[in-house]
Amino acid sequence: MKLRITDRARADIRALYQLIQTYDQKAALQFMQRLDTGFQTLTEYPVSGMECPEFGAGIRRKTIGLTIVFYKVDQNEMIILRAIDGRMDLESVFRE
Repeated sequence: MKLRITDRARADIRALYQLIQTYDQKAALQFMQRLDTGFQTLTEYPVSGMECPEFGAGIRRKTIGLTIVFYKVDQNEMIILRAIDGRMDLESVFRE
């Protein structure tokens, strides 16, 4: 399955990476590796994430480390919509 990451999700990932990097470069690299591995697993098992109709039709979420990844599957493509720190208020941040 093809993976596409939206510009908004890329911005989320970049912001989380930069925040982690401020404190620990090694942890920031591990964060990126964990996300990469998680995205690959999602492309293999696209319906493994929990359905989240409250965020929109067809939207699912999967926890990767401390990051909640929101995505949807469209034909043969997985679209990563957001990547939000799981300690945040997901609903308000998702709708930003």
